[in-house]
Amino acid sequence: MFRSPFEQQNKVMAMAIPLYMQKKRDEENLAYKEQILTMKRQELAGEATKRAEDLKAKAAESKVKYLTDMYKSAVEKGDPNLAKSFGTQLQSLGLPVATQQTEGPPLKWLVNQKTDKPVTSIEQLIANTPNMTTEQKINLFKTTKKENPSFKTFYDTSGTPHTIDTTRQTPDSSWSEGRPEKETALQQKINEIRLAYPGMDDKKARRIATGSLKVVSDPVTGNFAVVDVGTNEQINLKAEGETETKPKEYEGKTLWELSDLATGPVSAAMSAASIPSGVVGGPVAEKTVYARQFLQSSQNELIRALSINPRFPVGEINRLKEEVNISPKFWDNPGMLRTRMKAVNDYLTRRLEKERSASKDTNLPKDTRQNALAAAKDIENFVNTMGVPEEKPGGITKDDEGLINKYLKGSK
Repeated sequence: MFRSPFEQQNKVMAMAIPLYMQKKRDEENLAYKEQILTMKRQELAGEATKRAEDLKAKAAESKVKYLTDMYKSAVEKGDPNLAKSFGTQLQSLGLPVATQQTEGPPLKWLVNQKTDKPVTSIEQLIANTPNMTTEQKINLFKTTKKENPSFKTFYDTSGTPHTIDTTRQTPDSSWSEGRPEKETALQQKINEIRLAYPGMDDKKARRIATGSLKVVSDPVTGNFAVVDVGTNEQINLKAEGETETKPKEYEGKTLWELSDLATGPVSAAMSAASIPSGVVGGPVAEKTVYARQFLQSSQNELIRALSINPRFPVGEINRLKEEVNISPKFWDNPGMLRTRMKAVNDYLTRRLEKERSASKDTNLPKDTRQNALAAAKDIENFVNTMGVPEEKPGGITKDDEGLINKYLKGSK
């Protein structure tokens, strides 16, 4: 039967398109698998590092406990030489004896100090008093820590308080008592919050860390606000560099559906031109800018939410920023972006199951389970926002199937 050139061309197209789409899917699947392998290697490396740190911390904790017990035992037995020996070892670990002996000052001061006069310097504090008994030395002072961990308040026998800078070098030896302590858990949390929310002042960050304020976000614009837990008063805040650009109408509700608008040089140019000056106008540009911002703000919102969760220390947050990176790139196309999104979706799905399991593990402390549940909710919200579709057998998504059918219908 004779076929016109047009009919022959349509037949060739009908045969070629599925082959082309399969090749495209194979390339994307290969890139996806390579990214998954990279993530798994990073995850295993992170877990190995954490295990090593935990073992090191447990060994250090065990050693400190042993030295502390021996030090206290020596003090109770009235053996100043033995007490000084164990106390010096504690000091060499960066742990002043005062943090272990709650009712007495650091060992050097216990051994060498006796005065009823106001103490104004570290030199006076180490005056020689060899005739004092160990019990007298222990009962001579009480210490309390102030906000600056390098300063301690001492009370002389008359009850007068004196603040001493414990980082000053003593004149008769090479050691410096009272090294600044490691950053407290609260201060570390405050720093993480301020890092996640640029421009936030220390007072608000402290209230968020202590629970009197909470952070809420607009799931569409990605802008966040701070809400007073007691009064429900809301203070609108905006992350540095972010702008509010919400179109009147937009085509997709998920990041997956918006990926075709958010990628490529044209999209990047529209976004760059539209945000500062409005040079590129119209509904297409508006949707393009919104799509790019929605991807970026959704990713940032997940990082912010997890950064104030104790289950995600700074090191893991930094690693998460690299792994959950779906920011549109200049030379991206929808296929490349969606490949990254699938890899991120796979990683977060595994992490979601891990957090859900932890939240149900009755062997864990209550706070740990609550934090795991909060993390699971944040991750689940982001996974839903991404909206990565489930694949059919053979690695073809519903979107691919629709595209193939569209071309086949046009070639009949």
